[in-house]
Amino acid sequence: MPDISWVHGDSAALPFASGSFDFVSCQYAFHHFSDKTGMLREAFRVLRRGGRFALYNMCPQESDDWLYYAYFAGVEVARRHVHRERDLAELLSALQFRERNSQLLSLSDAAYEAGLRRIERDLDNPQRPKVRSDHLCFVTVRGDRG
Repeated sequence: MPDISWVHGDSAALPFASGSFDFVSCQYAFHHFSDKTGMLREAFRVLRRGGRFALYNMCPQESDDWLYYAYFAGVEVARRHVHRERDLAELLSALQFRERNSQLLSLSDAAYEAGLRRIERDLDNPQRPKVRSDHLCFVTVRGDRG
């Protein structure tokens, strides 16, 4: 198509001016980026104010019965569930380093700040628990290329 031009670039250093796009999309590719934090930072940098970012990807944590796993012996999936009690004061301290967490980088500044304030309110409220249950699921998908 003559109306389409392709640009080759680094996802963590996009070759576009800030505020260039109304919409940025990443479909089934996020796991391929070595610098996920940089990719998200750049995606939001090139969005215009009021623009939208959409990331769509598989969720292997919820795909226990995906047929690939049943028919292809070379694909192995391992899940490790970690359940722990989390001190909210320690959590708040850790969340000050927003750039270390791709989920937090996908939020607007206002939404990120609002989440921090919610934790602070729970810490200040004597009726709220200061330690909460937390659950993470780590998944490893491995396949050998012959």
